[in-house]
Amino acid sequence: YNASTTNLQDSGKGADRYLYITIKVEESKFEELYNKLKALPGEFTYSAIGSSDVTESVTDLQSRLLNLQKLETQYNEILKSATTVDDILAVQKELATTRTDIEAIQTQLKNIDNQTSYSYITITISQSSTGTQLSDNEWRPIGILKEAGRTLVGFAKFLGTGLIYVLVFSPVIAAVVVPVVLILKKTKK
Repeated sequence: YNASTTNLQDSGKGADRYLYITIKVEESKFEELYNKLKALPGEFTYSAIGSSDVTESVTDLQSRLLNLQKLETQYNEILKSATTVDDILAVQKELATTRTDIEAIQTQLKNIDNQTSYSYITITISQSSTGTQLSDNEWRPIGILKEAGRTLVGFAKFLGTGLIYVLVFSPVIAAVVVPVVLILKKTKK
C-alpha cells in the first residue's frame, strides 16, 4: 500500500487501554486499505470519512505568488537604475523580503500538493469489555496468584531494604554498641 504510520499513541491499562494509530497512504490506495482494515476481526464501532477542499487556498496562494513575482521583477528593474549605496541597500532589503515571501508560498503550495496526494486513516483500538466485569463474589485464582506474587516481591524488597540499611549503618551501630557492652562487662566483674 506504500503506507506509513505518522502517529502512534498507546495509553491506559487493562480494559482502559487504547491504541491510536494514524496511517498515511497514497490517495489511490485509500479505499482498498480502508476496507481491509474494516474487515479485520473484532467489533467495528464507528467510521467517518471527510475531506477538505483546498481549491480556495491554492487559488489565493497562487495569486499572492504571482503578485510577489511581479514585485520581485519590479525591484530588480529598480535595482538596475539605483545609483546610491543607500538606494541599492534599500532595494536589496526589499528584494530579500520578497524572495523570502515567494519561497514561503512555494513551500505552502508544495505541502498542499503533497497532502492531496495522500490520505490519512486514524484508527482507535480498545480492549473489549467482554469478560472484564466480574462480580465481587467470583473467585479469581489467577488474580489472587498475581496479588500474592506482588506481595511476595514487596516483602522481599522490604527485607532487602532493611538489610541494606543495617549494612550501611553497622559501623555506626558497632561504634555505639561495642563500648557499651565492654563497659557493662567491666562493671559486672
